[in-house]
Amino acid sequence: MVGQMTSRLSLPRHPLLPDLQCSRAVLVGCDDGVPRQHQWGPEKMATNLADALTAPDTAVAFRPTHTQVLLNPGHPDEILGAVRTAAAAATDTLLFYFVGRTSPHRRVPGEPQPGPNRAEDVVGSLGEVSKIIGDSEAVRSVVVLDGVGHRLFQEHTPTSFLLGGSSFGPPDGDQLCSFTPTLVSGLANGVRDGPEMLDLLTLRNAVDASFYEARYCIEDHWVVGPSRLTVHHPSRFRMVALGANPVFGEAGRHRTGGLLRNEDAVDQAYDW
Repeated sequence: MVGQMTSRLSLPRHPLLPDLQCSRAVLVGCDDGVPRQHQWGPEKMATNLADALTAPDTAVAFRPTHTQVLLNPGHPDEILGAVRTAAAAATDTLLFYFVGRTSPHRRVPGEPQPGPNRAEDVVGSLGEVSKIIGDSEAVRSVVVLDGVGHRLFQEHTPTSFLLGGSSFGPPDGDQLCSFTPTLVSGLANGVRDGPEMLDLLTLRNAVDASFYEARYCIEDHWVVGPSRLTVHHPSRFRMVALGANPVFGEAGRHRTGGLLRNEDAVDQAYDW
């Protein structure tokens, strides 16, 4: 078994994947302002995405020891310190993920209140985070945002690969759409008829197709999905993948569970 594992790890690494030694990732889950009754709250979203990015496989995107997860940081300095450390160490790929909410929601009676302005301060630190990433010497930087806008990152890090969505419904509602959980599913289960490597554009289209498929199957256009699903690929920079596609080619021809690759594939799959 040890010999088999050594053989697998010695396989050539695909150039779209982050270099394991020279890449770093920081993932932040901020629960303030998010309904507590949901099973997939920001803490779990950040943790599960980190697990998907560091799964023990030859196509793992990042090493666990080079991946930091911050859950409900009490002060912006916690985030800034982690990003500065990662940015100083990353020379190949630097990934930053944030899931949180910028606006208040209708609180359940008896639900604990967050500390004064804590959520606002933490979200407000994203502008400084974007500048740190923009100044990094990493060859490729990746920003994945859930529940917050992407304008600051497009302004300060125009060469970053950006994937953004929203898991949160209206400020006075309690519904969450599953942007991050769907992204995690795509990384873990693959994209049917997709490319060998799961780059951000492939993942974006597959996440979008997942919500389209749900609406198609139950004939309900009000299935909660991302209000905005954005991807930015700076064309003159080398693309980056966040994992291999487990249902690529012959190996995945008879496997199910992967996301469909786009809305056209959904129409084809359900064209009775």
